[in-house]
Amino acid sequence: MIGTFALIMIPSSLSTVAAAQSSAYEVYAVIDRVPVINARSTTGLKPETSHGKIEFKNVKFNYPSRSDVPILRCLNAEVDGGNTIAFVG
Repeated sequence: MIGTFALIMIPSSLSTVAAAQSSAYEVYAVIDRVPVINARSTTGLKPETSHGKIEFKNVKFNYPSRSDVPILRCLNAEVDGGNTIAFVG
């Protein structure tokens, strides 16, 4: 009886394994993808110096999955050349 019940449960487990294999195939396809832009390339034009600043004015942000919850409200920031800034949260 117990063995029969175990055999009856096999098809549902196999469908889960098949779904996992399909998902793994898609994940590995993304991992193995060769990007069009080579970030490690030393060729191309590179400016010797860079001057300027980046300015954020009244930036607002909500995640699409929770559009009713504001993450950033009227963010204002200036980043001078040569400095680094990170938005973490």
